Amino acid sequence: MSLYLLSLHTHTPLVITYYFLEAAVWTESVAKLQIFVDFGAEFGRNMLQEVANCQFFCRRCQKVVESSKNELSVSEYEKIISKVQAIIASRETYKMEQYETRRIFTTPRGADNGYAQLSLNRLKDIMLYILNKCDDVWCTKMNNLLFYTDFLSYRERGMAMSGLSYRAIDFGPVPERWDRVYSEFPEVRQELRQVGDFVGSVLIASTEPDYTMFTDAELKVLDSICTHFSKMSSREISRISHDEKAWLDYYDKHERIPFDEAFFLNAI
Repeated sequence: MSLYLLSLHTHTPLVITYYFLEAAVWTESVAKLQIFVDFGAEFGRNMLQEVANCQFFCRRCQKVVESSKNELSVSEYEKIISKVQAIIASRETYKMEQYETRRIFTTPRGADNGYAQLSLNRLKDIMLYILNKCDDVWCTKMNNLLFYTDFLSYRERGMAMSGLSYRAIDFGPVPERWDRVYSEFPEVRQELRQVGDFVGSVLIASTEPDYTMFTDAELKVLDSICTHFSKMSSREISRISHDEKAWLDYYDKHERIPFDEAFFLNAI
């Protein structure tokens, strides 16, 4: 049991060792137990390897179990192999989530992103909330709405919401990697529109956000932003953001905007 409790706190091959030992106990066979004890010992010797190596060990586990199939009953084999396959699948999902998180967010959780957790689901639901509440959200408007959401949240709650960091550029404060952010989620699509000589992208939501994702305090922040800016055009909100100290002090060099600037917001 102590091995099990320890394994819960790590993604190392020790997790697999536990599952194999547990499976071996089910077999109640010394001969069968030895298969897993030997393999568990190999895992133990390698448990300090990088987490990424876990996938390699999992697949070796699968091969060992499959090669020992004749020594197990059908129910024993299915019980063990299902555990191994579940771990392999969870590792693949975990690795993909980690890759996407690094691709979207430019900084780890800390001062540069207002101490917000790095969650793709939360970021998606913030955008969906805004798109369901605000009119004609072009990319420029979304840039500013996310900025005001995060900086108001930081001012009111001591923590931002989206996990994004911001820079001061021509059209106001802009999330870093904004182009990746707006093309990341199938639930948010971009629709090209032309107004006069200008052609740009309007963001469209295909579904409602998961409202349970937010606390009451977070919903209050989102409601304040959407109520205040909903009817404004991209040009209007961009002009307003150009009066913010957060933009004026960092525009010349297109610098990252510190979240301490939240305490000097003028528009809201």
